[in-house]
Amino acid sequence: MLVGEPVYGDDYWYTGGQARAAQRGFTCPETGGGFGGDCHGTLAQWQALFPHANVYAVGFSLGSGVKGDGVIHDLQVGNTDYQFTDEPAVTRVPVTGAATVTQTEKHHAQVVRVHIATDALGANQVQGKKLWFKVTSDGDVVYRAKLGAGTQSDVNLRFADDTGKHTVVMYKGGQVDQKVVVKTNS
Repeated sequence: MLVGEPVYGDDYWYTGGQARAAQRGFTCPETGGGFGGDCHGTLAQWQALFPHANVYAVGFSLGSGVKGDGVIHDLQVGNTDYQFTDEPAVTRVPVTGAATVTQTEKHHAQVVRVHIATDALGANQVQGKKLWFKVTSDGDVVYRAKLGAGTQSDVNLRFADDTGKHTVVMYKGGQVDQKVVVKTNS
């Protein structure tokens, strides 16, 4: 692990020291005291020594024995600026919802009402993928919609008396959700 402090400028030291570096099979770019440790060098020197190295973690400290008070808004490491906020994280969620079906008899006909309602988003959620609904009547598409969160829609189908048997199918997200058979014969 490399550590740097502004007081040492562009010089970073290996926390394992010169002895640990030798055990791990490498030679420090610079040795000698006065730079936070006896195994140190600039970031360019460390990069030349380990050209395929990756940064896995970055930390911040006030140092040993130092007292401080403040707020860290961001931390820049190389060309990456890590922003900090007290805002809660936002989650992208796919839209969910349900269709409910009611069937009633009205004026010499059977009426099938399909009520579709999608769920509202929760706190700190943003809408992801919308939800597809499709309704077919006797194999013909009579309704199709891609609904966002917190949406409602209604489909009313009227089947006159004595017209036989009719099949209404509701699809949600491309899958059969419900199937209703309507019999109109007296």
